[in-house]
Amino acid sequence: MEGAEAESLLSVPCKSQSGTEVIWTRCDRVLDSEINSSFDDSLTFAIAHSNQQLSLIFHRYLAGEADRRLTIAVNSRQLRPIDPFMISHNATQTLDAEFIKTANGAVISIQPYILPHFSKLTVEEQKVLGGSEGMVRNQGFYVYRNKRLIIYGTWFRLIPHGELSQLTRIRVDIPNSADAEWRITVDKSDAQLPVALKRRLQDVVKRFNLRSFSVHRKKGISLDVPKVHSVWLRHIKHGQIYYRVNREHPIVASLLDMECGTNNADAVLRLLESYFPTDRFIADANGSGVSQCSTSTEEFESIVDQCVINFLQSNNGSFEVDTFLDFIRDVEPFSSQWIYTESYVRKNTAEKWGMKSGF
Repeated sequence: MEGAEAESLLSVPCKSQSGTEVIWTRCDRVLDSEINSSFDDSLTFAIAHSNQQLSLIFHRYLAGEADRRLTIAVNSRQLRPIDPFMISHNATQTLDAEFIKTANGAVISIQPYILPHFSKLTVEEQKVLGGSEGMVRNQGFYVYRNKRLIIYGTWFRLIPHGELSQLTRIRVDIPNSADAEWRITVDKSDAQLPVALKRRLQDVVKRFNLRSFSVHRKKGISLDVPKVHSVWLRHIKHGQIYYRVNREHPIVASLLDMECGTNNADAVLRLLESYFPTDRFIADANGSGVSQCSTSTEEFESIVDQCVINFLQSNNGSFEVDTFLDFIRDVEPFSSQWIYTESYVRKNTAEKWGMKSGF
């Protein structure tokens, strides 16, 4: 925009006494030619993505960590900060910070966080933390320069991204004097880990990731909760302890009903019970530990969806969400992951299966 067209903007009164106003015109690259979508859909997606990025990159300014609280508005809609560490959540673990002094005297602050297990989050909170790429992709270092997020969701190739480490996020604060060491780009969109820090940070990462692993491993299901339909039952006979699959568990019972008259399903269950690798399990449990529960929302949601299908089939395909929630409230694994289960069913299942929300 230039000439008379640019001068015409000067006649428009400013919306505030100070700040920066950005006006986009002739956006010839908003429409993604690789996606079969309308201009409006592409523009809506671009605005939503911009809102998400601005809310994340400047979240510490938006939250008021700087001397003055920053305000950003898009189309007159004020943005709210997206805290990638969810510090305000009571299940977030804030570990001890470390400080590293570099060769040029710059002090690097390292603050690790262990995020809550998804069972303690709602669907909305999980989506905010995971973003568009999910929790696994967004684990790792979050590097800030003067509280502005530069790069995130990377381990700088120190360790691979994994399911059990997905709850680990480490905030790294670097001062302006470290720009050259970290090779901060001019547009402040990228950084590289200095070679001198690799070994030190690798040790830090391994130590903190053990806490992330333990969060998953402690999500095992208790068998001693009264009135809860456990997946496994513990029996003692002649002083010997053994475990059997609970035939009265709703999902198991549905499978047995489908196989009524053939006994195939029950034979498979008895086979699995009789040849459970007990010795190997005990050795693993005494070693690095065993993680048997779902580590991702996708795995867990597929179990919920299967339970919905079973319930629909047994109720002629028509029932309310509240009825379904009452049915699974005391059924594992849903009862021990209830916050996420209820929010997922109310938000997604009603739309997917056409059930009444019950609100």
